[in-house]
Amino acid sequence: FKVAHSKNTMGSLAHFRKLVRASLDQHQHAMASFWADKAVSLSDGAIEDVFWLAQCYYTTAQYQRAAHVLARHDYIRQNRCCLYLAAKCLLECKEHEEALALLQKNQTNLFDGPLATFSPLNDIESCVRLLTGMIYEALDNRTQAIECYKAALHQNIYCVEAFDRLSAHHMLTGAEERALFDSLPFDKCVDAAVLRTLYASKMKKYEPEPPSMSAVAAPPQLQGNLDLAVSRAERCFYACDFRRSHELTARVLDLDPYHHACLPVHIACQVELKDTNGLFYTAHKLVDNYPEKAITWFAVGCYYFLIKNDQQARRYFGKATKLDPRCGPAWLGFGHSFAVEGEHDQAMAAYSSASRLMPGCHLPLLCVGVEYMHTNNLRLAVQHLTSAHEICNFDPLVLNELAVVRYREGHFAESASLLDTARELCTRIGDPIVCASLWEAILFNLARVHQKLGDFESALILFEQTLVLAPQVAAAHAGLAYSHHRLGRLDRAILGYHNALALDPDDVFSSSLLRAALEEQGDLGPDAMPELDLPLGGALDVSSLSGRSVAMAMTPAAFDFGGRASVSMVTDTPASTGVRRGLGGGRGA
Repeated sequence: FKVAHSKNTMGSLAHFRKLVRASLDQHQHAMASFWADKAVSLSDGAIEDVFWLAQCYYTTAQYQRAAHVLARHDYIRQNRCCLYLAAKCLLECKEHEEALALLQKNQTNLFDGPLATFSPLNDIESCVRLLTGMIYEALDNRTQAIECYKAALHQNIYCVEAFDRLSAHHMLTGAEERALFDSLPFDKCVDAAVLRTLYASKMKKYEPEPPSMSAVAAPPQLQGNLDLAVSRAERCFYACDFRRSHELTARVLDLDPYHHACLPVHIACQVELKDTNGLFYTAHKLVDNYPEKAITWFAVGCYYFLIKNDQQARRYFGKATKLDPRCGPAWLGFGHSFAVEGEHDQAMAAYSSASRLMPGCHLPLLCVGVEYMHTNNLRLAVQHLTSAHEICNFDPLVLNELAVVRYREGHFAESASLLDTARELCTRIGDPIVCASLWEAILFNLARVHQKLGDFESALILFEQTLVLAPQVAAAHAGLAYSHHRLGRLDRAILGYHNALALDPDDVFSSSLLRAALEEQGDLGPDAMPELDLPLGGALDVSSLSGRSVAMAMTPAAFDFGGRASVSMVTDTPASTGVRRGLGGGRGA
């Protein structure tokens, strides 16, 4: 039976409870645990004191002890806040099955007993749904996780962590994100305009500006907010404006050097701009400050990949995936380290892991499609590239790779249409100097398609544009010379073949065509000229790590701070076949 408390005992109990709250507020967790334990004894295990003792244990990472004290006093099945705290402790212990079983066991519990009214936590229903989603996500049951996160948001529109996990982990496509955004009851909030702006800033950055943000401007007081600055940097990054994005992230990190949401985008910009010194410094600081975080070793892997030390890059990408098996960007980098060495099976396995972890991101599918194309499995390549295009129809890389597949299948008109669309998208995005490799790949491929269609005048213009961007590409000189050749301008053709052979003496096509042009200049007719058949190639080049292929999947949540490849796509020295390969594969940050 409960012992009657003397007046002095009750006074001490009230004082100890105040000490517990004050100690927690002052981050004196050991002191809070001490007085909470004494309060439990003085109150004979009152639910209020047991809960705060478990809370103290939780803040000091004594998760098993916190769950045990709640279970020992049998409050888990009598109070929803105690149930939530116990399940959260099991999640922290990585006992995911036990945590889910505990929540499901009490799913139908009405909690209508006398102890159910104790509620120190706000919006406990939303908290439980969010926690359930986190458990499902840890168990790789993403369908159920998505439903739980959506329910948490509708239960409490201010549950930003649920929206963060849906968007940052790429669980939803852009269309699904917009549908969720439109379904949220903003109109019931007194701060609807601010809330719309903040949530819209977290949505996918594939589009230049989401419709929701164009209708509602951010309040002037929020214009300087660092989170919104990071969002603008991400949008610039996905638009291939890498210099502007880097300026924004650098400014944010000057004000807050440990802004976790900014780090992934900053790293990706350094990769895309080939800033090896800056990336080395960033990775070095992360190793010093966050050696236990996946993003640290991801940054180290990016550095080694950028300097083409593939084995070391693979080692550190692998370390990042071990620290956080759900880190999609690290799996992308891991796949790149295999793809650059022609290990297609291992690369596709890594990319498939990334695709499973980020079903709303198009980059893993793009990478898998490119690998299938390299193994000459065009049917599966089209399937994956089409799926990537359905998720993101603003990426010219996807269109370029689809055009390459159609070209190899002999559908030249369709290939030209896809490349024209890709070129149109390129005119809307980015710095043409920084994106020169992307422009080069698309213009080169489009020129080759026009040659196949017999439009050599258009091919001439396109090859000349390609050479403005990349004057050292032998295949472009050869293509230009071939167009002159077919138009009967033999002097220009011979000069062009000589230029191509000066850059690549082993170029069999240029040697053969030069011999044909010299003979034709003598007394042979044009029918004796062999046809140039340089195959198209993709823009993706795994010889250098692409920023977008990494950062479009990079988000703070993706790296689990405790709380996500544009491409250098064209090789510097194209192969004699003229093939272009590129690196695909986000915010991620």
